[in-house]
Amino acid sequence: MKENAYLVIDLGGTYFRLATYIPSVQKITAIKKIETLNYLATRQDSQNNLEDKFINHLLLNMETYIEENSSFTFSKIGIAFAGPVSPQGVIHRAPTITGNLNIDLNLKKILKKKMQRDVVAINDVSAATWYFASSENEPFCAITVSSGIGNKVFYNNSILINDTGYGGEIGHYTCDHSENAPLCDCGGKGHLGAIASGRGVLAKVKLESAKSPEKFINSKLSALCPKAQDLTTHHIVQAILEDDPFTTDILDQTTAPLSEAIGLIYAAIGIRRYIIFGGFAQAIGTRYLSSLIKQIKRFALFGLNENQVETMFTLASEKEPCLIGMGIFLDRAEGV
Repeated sequence: MKENAYLVIDLGGTYFRLATYIPSVQKITAIKKIETLNYLATRQDSQNNLEDKFINHLLLNMETYIEENSSFTFSKIGIAFAGPVSPQGVIHRAPTITGNLNIDLNLKKILKKKMQRDVVAINDVSAATWYFASSENEPFCAITVSSGIGNKVFYNNSILINDTGYGGEIGHYTCDHSENAPLCDCGGKGHLGAIASGRGVLAKVKLESAKSPEKFINSKLSALCPKAQDLTTHHIVQAILEDDPFTTDILDQTTAPLSEAIGLIYAAIGIRRYIIFGGFAQAIGTRYLSSLIKQIKRFALFGLNENQVETMFTLASEKEPCLIGMGIFLDRAEGV
């Protein structure tokens, strides 16, 4: 007899991962990582072509995964998506995947029609938040630092979003009002995600390397990748882990606006617990958290002393909170 399981998918801007969630033990297995077919890889396509290619690419990999793991019966399917998702499964925006296109893609309805089975779709940070909520005893804010920046606030056993799925999109908060502010994937200017995300840090490193070639040449980045235009976030992570001053200084410059956004969240709603996760932040590890806390300490958080500020932040240890959280959500969802 086949074991019951859920197919869970974490659909990010750069990669998406599929896994088998086993509800009896709340664990995942058979993780498969695939590059996301995003707007950076399909720049010449029209909106309809990009949406069709994206759906077909996702569908093909879902069907292949199910065939490869035929020892399981997948009774439920859940997709954690990198963008606002309404309760009806409609995706409104997905900047790290579709760029500045305005979309209203009913992912749940489309996949149900093509696969002839029910599919649940929620925001990726929401999925991770359900995982964190399983072990947290107080209200908290989960913040992802990956291809983009996003957050969700968990309060009174629920995630604070509106009826269209918006809420927790601090990556699109405008924090740089200068004329030369970097462009966000969504097309906006000076957004937090364009500065503090993995893609934002990479763009900043390339810019500073062009402005100060001597600093780049004398950095560990140059030893890892001699041509600045060929740098990737993997090179940046490695240089920071090797305590490269040039790269670490740029990281500090990019965690500064994120720290200010967190300060605003605290001042507005009083959340004192922040869980940092996401591929970029977790790859850097404790050095990322140290940089963020250092920037937070530049200004006072009303009513908190320095020791209280330091204990506000935790770096997630689980590498796949979105996948596990998606499974937990499927267990909670009625009629799925």
